Amino acid sequence: MTNDELLTAGIAFATQNLDFSTSIEEAYDPRGEFQKCPTQLLFASSMNDRTCLFYRKFKDYSMKMFMGDSKNYFVTSMPCGIPLSPLMDGKPFPPLLKQSQIDDEMRVNPQKALREYYNIPTAEHEDQMIKNAQIIKNCTFSLPQLYNKDNKSKYILSSDPARSGDNSILSAMELCYDDTLGYYGNIVNCTNLIDTTKKRKMSMKIPDQLTIMKEQILAYNGENVPDYENMEEFLMDAGAGGQPSGFADVFMEDWKDSKGNTHVGFIDETHDLYAEEAKKYPKASRRYKLINPKKYRMQMCVELIELMKADVIKFPKEYDNKGYVVEEVIDKDGKVEIKERKLSLDEELALINIDSMKSELTQIHTFKDSNGTVTRYANPDQHAHDDRFYTLLLLAHKLYEIRRKDLLRSKVVQEKIDIKKLLMFKQPKIR
Repeated sequence: MTNDELLTAGIAFATQNLDFSTSIEEAYDPRGEFQKCPTQLLFASSMNDRTCLFYRKFKDYSMKMFMGDSKNYFVTSMPCGIPLSPLMDGKPFPPLLKQSQIDDEMRVNPQKALREYYNIPTAEHEDQMIKNAQIIKNCTFSLPQLYNKDNKSKYILSSDPARSGDNSILSAMELCYDDTLGYYGNIVNCTNLIDTTKKRKMSMKIPDQLTIMKEQILAYNGENVPDYENMEEFLMDAGAGGQPSGFADVFMEDWKDSKGNTHVGFIDETHDLYAEEAKKYPKASRRYKLINPKKYRMQMCVELIELMKADVIKFPKEYDNKGYVVEEVIDKDGKVEIKERKLSLDEELALINIDSMKSELTQIHTFKDSNGTVTRYANPDQHAHDDRFYTLLLLAHKLYEIRRKDLLRSKVVQEKIDIKKLLMFKQPKIR
């Protein structure tokens, strides 16, 4: 149930008249009963976008209050300035929040921070590639997955590598199948490979990034599973800024994990740089693709738009930074219990980065020429990051390819013709 549906269901109860009463006694007169306090509605929340029911009620009730109906309506907005400088009996009191915490949130995900701390709703634009409402529709109560949950699930990984001046992002999508939707994807992880030991936040050195990438590849492949059996594909941005050849050159070689086990390397035999090299590495896995962003960006954006409209890319719900999530657990008797589940640091970071991915997605706009033809999809702010968004593009590109192949396969099965029915004759009876 969505937030709007919950609000709608709750508001419906307030329409009931609490003074209504009846009795089976003939002499009963309800006018003799004491009047009860009427039901009051209390809405308390941080902001969302301008399309949600909470914002519409906020705006509607504010107008009624300003027009003089302060008896029935009271609306107030308390941005972060109030808890930063609280007063108790007119005297300064220790703040509830820290300015540094707000500054960090503004740096990581400004769109979310403006909603949460300054009560500024997210504004939708006509030229947005994907609207925020579409993303909210595709959000589910799900947790990040840091490894293969059952050693059978399939995953797609993508990377937009960088060495300096940008984020180096590694994202993961679980590939699922539904009889109604067909193949669809759950975004289960998003990692920013930054060096936290340095004062100036920079991406890790390439060898350190490679180590983490290999660790995640093994984690999503599962335990005691042949190399890369559960990994559909690992896609990497082939743009020059991320030094992809530095990663691809190392990936070709066989390597050992932390336990000393040897694993075969990766190679993209379809890429111009490695077509000849592929002959030297016959055992290397081919489940590795270098994608040229300039060549395929428009195509991948169109694919992502189609997949989002089809509701086949799912995200976790927005994280509220509480350190835990509320889960519904079914006990042995079939009863549903609400329990709090504490999150690990890696799970928290994954949720924060996925929220940033969603925010970056809503900031991508459609640019058209004078004839109305789409020329490109990009963020109008040239200084803004779109690394997480680009890893999402890569994941969507692979999902789109899988769905297309599945559709073609199903059409071939449906179009198989029975040769006996085509010739329309019966087998003769031989006596």
